[in-house]
Amino acid sequence: MATHLVAFQQSVDQATLARINLVADGVLTELDATRFLVPSDYRFIHWAFAGGISLTRAQIHTPSLDQKRMLLEIFPRKRGTDELPTRTALQLFKPLRPVELQPNEQLEVQTAEDGAVATQQTAFVALGPLELPPVPPGEILRWRALGTTTLAVRGWTSVVVTLDNALPPGTYALVGFRPASTGVVAARALFQGGGYRPGVLGLGAAELAGGDFDPSGYDKMNDYLMGSFTHLTVPQFQFWSLSADTAETVIMDIIRTGAGPGQGA
Repeated sequence: MATHLVAFQQSVDQATLARINLVADGVLTELDATRFLVPSDYRFIHWAFAGGISLTRAQIHTPSLDQKRMLLEIFPRKRGTDELPTRTALQLFKPLRPVELQPNEQLEVQTAEDGAVATQQTAFVALGPLELPPVPPGEILRWRALGTTTLAVRGWTSVVVTLDNALPPGTYALVGFRPASTGVVAARALFQGGGYRPGVLGLGAAELAGGDFDPSGYDKMNDYLMGSFTHLTVPQFQFWSLSADTAETVIMDIIRTGAGPGQGA
């Protein structure tokens, strides 16, 4: 059990807090255009991000949070010329402890902005169990993968990646990754067989981002067992982008956990 990253996005002109639309997810149940159903096994909020050109506030709402009068403010948040996270001072809301929700309640995000016209508002929320599975023992390997998929604008796009170097036969654990493309705001991993999709915020400007970002913020979203795969079933990744990029990079942290079929240790 890892995490699952959900997205919200809408162009709105609203000076006071109001719901924004969800982004089609493919895993969680969508109650209507603005609300997800909280899964019983993934009912804790581990982190969140909100961004917008004229964003003034962002909040996560559920009936249980509202009953406790807990206005779960997404803070810090990104306000600026775009919704891209600032790589050198990441605007990541990471609670001291995961925030508990109730099974099968509705989850929504509300935002406010002060633009003269409608402006884009974006939010991401990472749900998961209370305790994330620990990193398994073994050497952590760093592997680079590339994609050439044309990304949809402001929606999840599946990207099939090709590794720079083939993995030796065996089974592997993904314990972190960093996605990069010109306009990527966030990305999530897709493992063979489906299931929840753990995600992280993205590094814009493709691999140029590797020279000017603070890794500590990104480490807070990684460093646990996200999922397992073999050398023949490398995960795909879904990118959420502000632009129709055609070149994607994923830097993966992986651990070899066992031999492949018919292989020795």
